[in-house]
Amino acid sequence: MIEVSLEQIRKESGIYAFRKYGHFVTLDKVEERSLLEWSAKLKVDYPLLIRDDSSPDKLIRKFVRLQNIGELIFSRDGTLLAYPKREECIDKVKDRLAFWHNRLEQIIITTSAQYLARIPRLKNFWNPINFIASSLVDYESIRIEDLIQAAPSKILEYVNLLEDLGLVEQKDDLLTYTPMFSLKLEELGNESEFRDWLVSFVIQNRYETIEKIFNITQFTPTIQVENCYYRPCLNADTLVHRSLDSLTSDYTNWYSKTTRLDVRYWLKELLEVKLLTEEGKFYYGNEELFDVMIDQKKKLPDRIPPQIRISS
Repeated sequence: MIEVSLEQIRKESGIYAFRKYGHFVTLDKVEERSLLEWSAKLKVDYPLLIRDDSSPDKLIRKFVRLQNIGELIFSRDGTLLAYPKREECIDKVKDRLAFWHNRLEQIIITTSAQYLARIPRLKNFWNPINFIASSLVDYESIRIEDLIQAAPSKILEYVNLLEDLGLVEQKDDLLTYTPMFSLKLEELGNESEFRDWLVSFVIQNRYETIEKIFNITQFTPTIQVENCYYRPCLNADTLVHRSLDSLTSDYTNWYSKTTRLDVRYWLKELLEVKLLTEEGKFYYGNEELFDVMIDQKKKLPDRIPPQIRISS
């Protein structure tokens, strides 16, 4: 058997990938898979076009680099032994792109949690958390039985949530607060500010839990509209102006069918807590908050499972 060189495998892999999968699929790296085989990993530089609605002819072009979307396996003599189907590559691109966008949305939610906690319409949802916190501030410890009798439904689920976050603990039939709880209360020096911090801390660290377990359907659309604004900005690395029509279109495409009236209502909530501002007929982001989001984005590893990187 005549072995071919690594460079020859690299060349053959690039040609095959272009012919089989199209010009978006390119070669990532070639490495030894075993003493008898070469492995050629494939990647996609997925293009993103972000438009500022105040200058519709000006597009910001970015690429999300999606690694490991397929593998070509060659024998040492250059024979192609295995390759992924085109549909398999497409599915992996979709999965990795969704993973990247999910990471951005996590940054948006955790960074803006203190703002989301102040949305007036949603205050009632946080009543059980506030009830637990206020009771512990007054009495330091509470009988679980008394809490169940006095508090709203699902109170034990909220207790478990706060316990999981290290803020309260259950001992026998009593609920007490932890050092983390008391230190933060002392630091803020005000029960009202502490309750606001507590709600934002829960949103920041357990949003997916409260969304699934407590079925906060009234909370989700507002966060999704926020994502519709800030996710393209994070991909573009800059704030852009967005119109009601474009935000409504993104919401329908990304989440579910909706109307301009619904989106406008949710946008008003974001405006009320200063997550967005209005500039004429356009919406614009909170610059101070966005700087924090960008800092968080920069902390993402250059390669993260499943190996995604964004570049200009």
